[in-house]
Amino acid sequence: MAESNRPIEVRPVADRRQRAAFIDLPWKLYADDPLWVPPMRFTQVKLFDPRPGRSAFAEHGMILPALAWRDGRIVGRIAVIRNDLHNRHHEDRTGFWGFFESIDDIEVARALIDFAAEQLTAMGMDRMVGPMNPSINSECGLLVEGFDSPPAFLMPYNPDYYPKFMDALGMVKEQDLLAMTAQDRDMDISHEHFDKLQRVSQRIFDRHPGLVIRSLDKADFKRQIIQLNHLFNDARKDNWGFVPVTDREFDELVAEFRFFADPEFIAMAEYKGEVVGCMLAIPDLNPAFKKCNGRLFPFGWWHLLMARRRRGAARIFGAAVREDCRHMGIAPALFNFMALQNARLKYAPVELSWIAESNLKSLQSIRHMIKIEPSKRYRVYRKPLG
Repeated sequence: MAESNRPIEVRPVADRRQRAAFIDLPWKLYADDPLWVPPMRFTQVKLFDPRPGRSAFAEHGMILPALAWRDGRIVGRIAVIRNDLHNRHHEDRTGFWGFFESIDDIEVARALIDFAAEQLTAMGMDRMVGPMNPSINSECGLLVEGFDSPPAFLMPYNPDYYPKFMDALGMVKEQDLLAMTAQDRDMDISHEHFDKLQRVSQRIFDRHPGLVIRSLDKADFKRQIIQLNHLFNDARKDNWGFVPVTDREFDELVAEFRFFADPEFIAMAEYKGEVVGCMLAIPDLNPAFKKCNGRLFPFGWWHLLMARRRRGAARIFGAAVREDCRHMGIAPALFNFMALQNARLKYAPVELSWIAESNLKSLQSIRHMIKIEPSKRYRVYRKPLG
């Protein structure tokens, strides 16, 4: 590009006006991209609000947003992220970066990554990992395969030149995160593989008479969801990159999406009255988010309300079984329950995302229950500092 020889300056966001420019930049960069889905602006404003107490993440971390400037024009952005909860849990000194956006210019990307590296080094970090937006419990990774379809709800999206930037800048793979999409035919309970799954599930119930799998009780939604958060934190503690979701972070998530969740499409396993497993799904709100264009008013709320009434795609975004109950075979029974529920609810397609590439047990279990392969791949990168 002709402008690539002009100097690039990366500076931290200095005031409310620049913060708004940071949040708004994707609307400019993706203006002609039909697959991009705008986030809701109010969630972004809250996350980047520097005032104490505004964001749950700020209770255990710090986000430093920065903009790349060339000739007085904004050409990119990045957030430098310190996650103290991660570093306490893993006993390391990992710094993070996220919310990366850039014009198609390697020098802009280089300036942004270099800025993040300098800031994290000054904070005493010895390696950088990203993108995390802002943590593993939010959107994370760069899309590296699967650019032919829009993202599922709460999954990232980016141009295909971003991974090329990372390779050129010396980033290496930390972990790949996989999305697997089940189409109508894959979720058809009349298919022979579901006959086998139902027989397996029945044997599990026969062996463990105290096992019950049910959907959430809408009248007791919040208490049950909190139980499931505690289950997830306990069941996933040995997974790659795990950081516990704090109660406040979970409260924020519940407050934002309780209205849109379908309790009938959330499975809860109880054994002798104790919660021992779950499978969480949520309707894919991205088509409505696209119509909202980031705003609830004046008509965004209407599109979201209609999305709640009209079932389309869905995303299964988590499953967990308590460690001392994994020998019982609860996971296939949970999936069988979800398939039976979906025969009535008729969500399609259903994306299972994400699953870490290193989580071989989960991937093998999915492939055993339903014959699907990854449809999208997201990459988290690392680079040493110092």
